[in-house]
Amino acid sequence: MNLRDIRTIIDKNWLFPSLEDLTGTGISLLRLQNTYQITTSQMANGEIDLKFRSQKLTSDECYHIGRVAYINNDFYYALMWMQEALDRFDEKNKRALISRIDILDHLSNEGNIENALALTQEMLAIDPNHVPAKANKVYYESLINGQTLSKDQKKDSLASSEKIGSSSKKNFRVRKQRQNNYLELSEVYKALCRQNRAKLSHKRQAKLFCRYRHNNHPYLILRPVKEEQLFDEPTILLFHDVVSDTDIEQIKVLATPQ
Repeated sequence: MNLRDIRTIIDKNWLFPSLEDLTGTGISLLRLQNTYQITTSQMANGEIDLKFRSQKLTSDECYHIGRVAYINNDFYYALMWMQEALDRFDEKNKRALISRIDILDHLSNEGNIENALALTQEMLAIDPNHVPAKANKVYYESLINGQTLSKDQKKDSLASSEKIGSSSKKNFRVRKQRQNNYLELSEVYKALCRQNRAKLSHKRQAKLFCRYRHNNHPYLILRPVKEEQLFDEPTILLFHDVVSDTDIEQIKVLATPQ
């Protein structure tokens, strides 16, 4: 059996998650983190809910989540997850799929030139022959030398990130703030997702209701939809039993890798 035959068998019978599945999972985790305001450390430690604890993530896993965010241009969470990957990185772990340089390379894209230079210098301390790092070092130094910032401005720039660790391993904390162009509407939407009836007064809870809705549709008149009001202002409704068990099973069949 040659390599082409093996590849054909794998393509036809491969049941493990694909790269697309892995990327989709990472995007879903980032969306949950963003919507419910879960810190990167909490997610990495499996502390998603007070009643539920999952397995802690490794440095490799944190890196790959950060990589998904990076590819999707969400540099805020990319830096958060890369920092988490760096904090969990173990030089003695021979089974690691990534290197310290891989993480530092992504962290150096934060946007702060001084930090980028320090991280690049750390990369060169690990691998003096790292070609991209050598080129970046020259580039960052030229930018710094060409700056005309005042003394106070330079202090503000340096204070934007917190330096930790020893001088032999410069490790910088990335800035934990959103850029100014972050949409306020998105924040409103996520706040609605976090709402629950426990925040309502008894008087407001008493006004919530359940009903059957049909909107005068012939099919729905025979089988109206079960509607439950979860929140009054703004109105949040939950519809029960919209998809039948048969439809659910059909969707599961269609979603199964062929």
